This record gives sequence, C-alpha cells and structure tokens, in this order.
Amino acid sequence: MGFSRDESFYFRYSESYQHWFTRVGEQFFGDAKHNALGKKEVTQSWGQNSEHPPLMKVLFGFSWRWFGKKLRNVETIRRTAHDDNVARIRVKNVSPSDGFKKGDQVQILGPQLVNNKASDARKHLGWATVDKRVGNAVELVAKGVNPDSLKAACTEPRTSNRLEPHPWITGCQAATTSTLHFMRESTAMRFPAWVMAGILIALIFLLATLWFGPWVGLFAALTFLFIPRHFFHAHLCTFDTAVTTMIVAVIYAFWRSLKSRKWVFICSILWGLALLTKLNAFFIPIPLVAWWLITVPPQWRIEKRERTRVRNTAIHGTWALITLFSFLWMGSMTAACALLCWGTVAGVRIKLQPIPQAFLWMPPIGISMLFLLWPLLWYDSAESFTNYLSFHLNHIHYLQQYFGEILAVPPFPLSFPFTMTALTVPVVLLVLFGLGVVTLYFTERAEVASNIRWMILLNLIFSMLLIAMPETPIFGGIKHWLASMVFFALIAGYGFNWLRKQLLTRLPNKMPVAVIGSLMLAALFLGSSVSDSLQYRLFGTSYYNEIAGGVRGARDNGMHRQFWGYSGRYALDYLNKNAPRGSHVAFHNTTWDAVTWYQRDGLLRHDLRWRRDPPRFCQPGTFYVFHYQKSFAQDQLNAWTNMGSWVPDNIISVDGVPMLSIYSCKGRDKT
Repeated sequence: MGFSRDESFYFRYSESYQHWFTRVGEQFFGDAKHNALGKKEVTQSWGQNSEHPPLMKVLFGFSWRWFGKKLRNVETIRRTAHDDNVARIRVKNVSPSDGFKKGDQVQILGPQLVNNKASDARKHLGWATVDKRVGNAVELVAKGVNPDSLKAACTEPRTSNRLEPHPWITGCQAATTSTLHFMRESTAMRFPAWVMAGILIALIFLLATLWFGPWVGLFAALTFLFIPRHFFHAHLCTFDTAVTTMIVAVIYAFWRSLKSRKWVFICSILWGLALLTKLNAFFIPIPLVAWWLITVPPQWRIEKRERTRVRNTAIHGTWALITLFSFLWMGSMTAACALLCWGTVAGVRIKLQPIPQAFLWMPPIGISMLFLLWPLLWYDSAESFTNYLSFHLNHIHYLQQYFGEILAVPPFPLSFPFTMTALTVPVVLLVLFGLGVVTLYFTERAEVASNIRWMILLNLIFSMLLIAMPETPIFGGIKHWLASMVFFALIAGYGFNWLRKQLLTRLPNKMPVAVIGSLMLAALFLGSSVSDSLQYRLFGTSYYNEIAGGVRGARDNGMHRQFWGYSGRYALDYLNKNAPRGSHVAFHNTTWDAVTWYQRDGLLRHDLRWRRDPPRFCQPGTFYVFHYQKSFAQDQLNAWTNMGSWVPDNIISVDGVPMLSIYSCKGRDKT
C-alpha cells in the first residue's frame, strides 16, 4: 500500500519524537549534558504536529526504532594508512535514533538493482564495526575487506547518455544487524496500527458476544474488518482505527463497570489513553450519559406551594421575560440556565438515579493522564491545550466531490455520512443490517434488554450525527465515523444470527451439522466482502458498492474517486525503469516525506528528486505524476501546457477508471 499524506507526516514526527527520547536516555544514562526535559527542548520536539496527541506517534516511533531494519547509504570508502585489508567507510544521514552505536556490527550490502525487488536478497560485501559518530554520519571500520574491491563494487556505473535510466535503486548501504530488526522501516511504523486493528476486531467480538453470543460476535467482527474501506484504513499508520479501538474499549469497560468496581478504574484509564490518541475521545462520554438518562430516567415531581393567583402570575411572567431576553441577547445556553431557574422557582424537583461510578472517575483520571503524558502540555499548559482545541475547531475544509457538486465551504449536506455509508458498504451487509434493525428493534425487541438496544443505537448514530452537522469538515471519506460502523457491524451480526437460527431449524439438530452450516452461511454472506477487500486493498478509498455502480458509477455520478496521495506508489516502477539519471519528478499529491520513505524502503531510485508541480518550462527528463481528483482539474490543465503534451506516457487505473497519469516533458514553446 502506498503512503498517504497523513502517514508521511506521522513517519516524520514519530521519528522526531524518538530523537527526543534518545536525548532523554543520554541525559540520564550517558554523558550528555543537555536538558531534554527543559522547556526549550520539550517545546521544540513536541510542538511539531501538536494538533494530534502523542500516543500513537510514540508507539509508531518505538516500533520503528526497535523493529525497523535501518539501511543507510555509504558515502565514501577509503583504505587505512597501515593496513591494505582494512576499509574505513563513511555512512551518511544517520540519526541518533537509527542505532549504529559505537561498537555495533553492521552489514555492508551491495547496490540494489532496478530490476530487483526491495525484498530480494542483496549481495553481501562484508561486515563492519561502528567506530565513531561525526554529526549525522558514522565512521565504520571493515576488517578483512579489500578497500579497492569494495570501492569498485560501490562505484556508480558511468554513461555518456544522460537520458539513460540509472541501473540502481540505491548504491551500497550499511544495514543494522539486530535480531529484532526484521521489518522494513515503513512496516515497523505501521505495525502498531495493525496491532490496534487486531485489538479492535477482538473487542467487537467480545462486546457482541457479551450481549448476543459468539455467532453474533464472530460475524460482527469479520463484518467490520472486511468492509473494504475499513480493511484499507486498518493497514495505515494513522489514528482513525486506533481511536475507534479506544472508543470501543471504553464502551466495553464502561458496561463491565456497571457491575464491577475494578472496571471503573480500567474504564477511566482507557479513556485517558483514548484522549492521548485523538480528539474524538472527548466525545465518548456524550452517548454514555445520554444512555444513562434514557435507560435510568430521573424522577420528576412538582411541589405545590400556597401562592395567590396574582403572585403566581407575577413570578411566572417575570421568569418568562428573563428567559426570553436571555435567548434574544445572550444566547441559548444562558436561556437554558434561566429556564432551569424558572423551573426551580416553580417547584419542579428532579431526583437523579445513582450515577455510574465511571462518570465520577473518568474526568480526574483521564484528564490527568492527558496532561501528564503529553510533554507538550507540561509548559504553558493552558495556551498549548487551547491551541490544540483551536486547530480542530477552526479546521480548514478540503474540497470534496459529491454527486457532481464541489463542497468547499459549509454548510455541507446533512446526508453526507449516511449516503457515503450506503454507497461504500457491500450490499449484502447493508441487507443484513436492515434485517438486524427490524429484528432487534421491532420483531424481537422483547428478547433483548432495552439498555443494550439503546447503547447500540446511541453509539450507532452519534459519530454520524457529528459529521452530519453542516459546519463539520467532511474530508476523509468514511474514516471519521468508524466508531458508528462498529455498531453497524453488531446489528448486521444480529441480523445474520436471526437468519442463521431460522435456517438451522431445517437442519438436523446435531452440533457438527449446526456449526458447519453456520460457518458456510457466514462464508456465503462475507465472501464478496472479503473478495472486494482484497481486490481494492491498494486503492481502498476508491471502493464503491453496486448501488453506486462501482468505481465507474461513482466517477460518472461525480463522486470522489480517491484522496490522500497514496496512489503515487504505483508510479514508482515506471519511474525507476524510465526516468533518466537525476530526474526531477513532480509527484503532485504525494508528499516529499512519502517519497523520502519510498527511497528508504528501496522502492524508488535514490537519484530521483522530488518536486510538487512541474516547472513552467520543463526540461527533458522531467516527469509529472498527476493524481485524479476533481479539485486538481486546473493542475491537469497546467500540466498539459507545461509538459508540452496532453497524452500521458502511462496510466494507472482501477476498473478502467484512471487514478494516475504519468507525463514526461515533451517541451513547450517559450514564446
């Protein structure tokens, strides 16, 4: 899968945070004299990407640091003065978090050829030991290696034709040799997201099993995973699946806390971790409080007071005017307070039922965890926290294409999350969801406790309603209401189980027959979803169901066919084989960070240079990778002019719908 824009930024900042952790370790366990815990260093390090809490970026970074195999480019090779069989090797662009500590043994690898995959074994040229660090480079000593032979193996082949593609993806590299370093660097970055996705699937199973039994749990968990867009997002180094995991974990723990004091504290700690994951966590208590007020309603009573009719009229008239004026001049919140005071004066008394203990412990534990475990909030806490909230309250709006309309500024359509769900979930799962709604809330409602039905309903609609609000930014496809889709999956699982029980009444009442029949039925209903998830795994945001007419129908109806710039990954093979040495490639919606990590992973030639847009007057050897989105239409027109041709050299498509076009410079008339 290609690297999305957000991923590329998280790669950078996760690595940057690790540099801070390295400095902390050096301060306490080494000879370093810097103050890594001081305001200056903390602010410089954690002020980067401060719009998101740190938990997942810290996990991404530690996973990269512990499990990622670091390959860094050899810069120079020279012989030592006293021994012809000892080579001194300089390796560049080595950060303190990369490893390569003094005394470490590293492997010297030969060049990676263009025709070889990054996963292919490379020629072993020898072993070396880290001798010293010089700035962002390290000096290696390789004994028993002929420096001249090593230098010859690592010297780039020359050519007189400057338009000839380079035969190497990368030259010689030094590789860390720790046993734990068994993943590519990007894979190690993504690994915590995969773990969180696995935990989410397990939590869905546990929650659904707790309420409805294992068959609902199994089907609900697989339903959520194999909705094609969910499957795609579960693989990315982002926060959306992770915060959904935390939301479901808090809900599960809250439910258990109603009968166990131990789970009260687990719930509170989980909410703290959720707050450290993403802003969405602040909204978790809202449907829980609504559930409590609905399922355990307060008791109302009105105290009769001996008052004359004139006095009653005067009192109520006065408070009616106060409430009206409050609404007109001070807003709805002040008017609501005035209304409550009016009710109190009128003798209205409300008796609340016992408050769940989790509500009392979640704020002090959760908020304390947020401020204690996010270094950004250690200094100038109020200002930093205000800036964090302000970023999201004033979030920019990215252009979206919705049935041929360009949505650029609010108000946005109320229908957006509901329509997108209907168009991006496999149809068979929509049918099972509908069956689940009918059986759970109508035909079999007496068989399920009302508090369970309300918990599912409130959490199903809450995230969607937030996105449906006209002022809420709507970029990101369906990923911002993944929490709602968990409960969509639960209801679909309930519908499946109802159908399963109806069909099993026609089979012999024997355990093996029932189990095999149930598994076959689940496979029947999930088969197309699994197939679509695998088919669209590389272009997950392009998936649309049969109602939309697939990606072709979505294109014809004026819907977003992709976003995030990840599809630039699928232009790399063509560029590696066709771009002349040292070419500038305008990667358009693929970020500089993403390109840098493609080069780290051995997916893109190291001699190719990134730029965002093609130059006005291009030179031979310039390439442009255009990403198809309606909001980029002007970019395409400019490219046709600047590149001297409207005919692309290569097109990457999904079901016949173009996702990328690769243009090479044909020249243009400078007059």
